[in-house]
Amino acid sequence: MGTTRRRWLAGMPVLGLLLAGLADSRAQPSGDGVGHPTFMSPHSAPLAVSGGRVFVANTPADTVDVIDAATLAVVARVPVGIDPVGVAVRPDGREVWVANHVSDSVSVIDADPASPTHLQVVATVQSLGLVSRATEFDEPVGVAFASDAKAYVTLSSENRVAVVDVASRGMVGFLPIAAQDPRALVVGGDRLYVIPFESNNQTQISGCRGPVDGDLCTFDAQVHVVDNNNVLSLGIDVDIVRHPEVPDRDLFVFDTGTDELVEVVDTMGTLLYGLAVDSAGRVFVAQADARNDANGRAGTLKHGLAEMENRAFLNRITRVDCGGGACGDPEFIELEPLPPAHPVQTGF
Repeated sequence: MGTTRRRWLAGMPVLGLLLAGLADSRAQPSGDGVGHPTFMSPHSAPLAVSGGRVFVANTPADTVDVIDAATLAVVARVPVGIDPVGVAVRPDGREVWVANHVSDSVSVIDADPASPTHLQVVATVQSLGLVSRATEFDEPVGVAFASDAKAYVTLSSENRVAVVDVASRGMVGFLPIAAQDPRALVVGGDRLYVIPFESNNQTQISGCRGPVDGDLCTFDAQVHVVDNNNVLSLGIDVDIVRHPEVPDRDLFVFDTGTDELVEVVDTMGTLLYGLAVDSAGRVFVAQADARNDANGRAGTLKHGLAEMENRAFLNRITRVDCGGGACGDPEFIELEPLPPAHPVQTGF
């Protein structure tokens, strides 16, 4: 598990008892009493449909629940690792892979009705360093298949995607993601699409550091951060500006044949949640775009939450057409009425 989660768990004096309880609950997954307090792990595609059944990540119970799509009855509960958050079915339908966020692993469930191990975990995908013995499979979230032979798993705390050989269950490589907290991923055709959860929208605090901020000079970064170690920054009223050279990497597109990075698309949103790709190569991202620059200038021209009617984010779907080779410009589908007009500061 990641550094932040480790620090949090280290402060729990009953951790040993808690984990013992988790082990007991996983051993007998039936009954109403199964479960544990949530670790607030992120989800990405936590259910999948195959062969008339729905496979659902039951996160607090550490199981995958199997539902008959016709009767809606729960026909099985398969114990997996701690905090299952992502589910994917192998293209041939014979296996279901489940990302366990806290266990740092992927559970492989036999989904073949003719198999003697039907609806049992038959393998676990994970990796430990040969020297450090620390996990190299930290906090997995999303799972996607390029084929029956190759799978991809987002490692959210490592900012990379693991490439897994399905037959050997071993990692054969990593795809670096130059953005924070990759979670959702989808394979469409011969392309792998990956989004980070925490992106940005090219906004920054005015720092009086040269031409970047123009005449906006309410925050002297040298004085408030470097010289005084942020002491004078408490409660300071500052300007927010946009700058096109601030890195903003939102959608990463890879070739599934070579695993080479093909393209990176920017300006799609700030917090990127869900991802889908249709048969024409059109990509859809559920996102919330932070209105960081909507506060206007500091002081008398301040534009805060009251003026923005408590609308700190724009809730949107971003659509990008990647079917013609290169991806086009992002287009936005508004999910709620637009907020009132506001002064926008570009700094130029």
